[in-house]
Amino acid sequence: VTNAQGDICEPCRPGSYSLNPANFSCDLCPAHASCPGAAQLIPDEGFWHSSISSPQMHACPNPNACSRNRTTLLTCAASNSNKNASLAQGCTPALSPLAIHSGTEHVAYPDLLCSAGYSGNVCGNCKPGYGVSTAFTCRPCLPRKTAAGLYITAIVAILIFVRVLTRMTALDNEASATAAANTPAPMPPPPPPPP
Repeated sequence: VTNAQGDICEPCRPGSYSLNPANFSCDLCPAHASCPGAAQLIPDEGFWHSSISSPQMHACPNPNACSRNRTTLLTCAASNSNKNASLAQGCTPALSPLAIHSGTEHVAYPDLLCSAGYSGNVCGNCKPGYGVSTAFTCRPCLPRKTAAGLYITAIVAILIFVRVLTRMTALDNEASATAAANTPAPMPPPPPPPP
């Protein structure tokens, strides 16, 4: 924020933030967020926001999906004022609103808020290699070899079932035909008495 004289830009203290350097005062940290100071807003676990420049915190439909460890984000935000320390910790110097360099990978900022296997707005999508098990819950997919083995086993089981059912039906039909052939013809009804 700009000081009262309008000649120096000062960072906000922890617990507050400002997204507009022309402001003369810092804003209080919004509910469900941590504000390490300056212009940084980090949502609490179970909450998500679209970028570092968004003060709107959204509750995730599955709080566990939005519970990735916030240590990297807090570390980067806290060290953002010191570019050399920030780079040494694997953070981009300016914490780009679109992406952040975390360790050895370049990850979209919103995906850093999501737990493993989740991505997208409010961490509501499953990443490749994961599938939906219940509403807003992602589970790892079975390895291809395991899935192929299960499909083959199911096909063999179905073929055996069809073969057994067909054989049982054929035996039942044979038994019915044999029983019908061995049964004597019914006696005709007696003639009516003469008048």
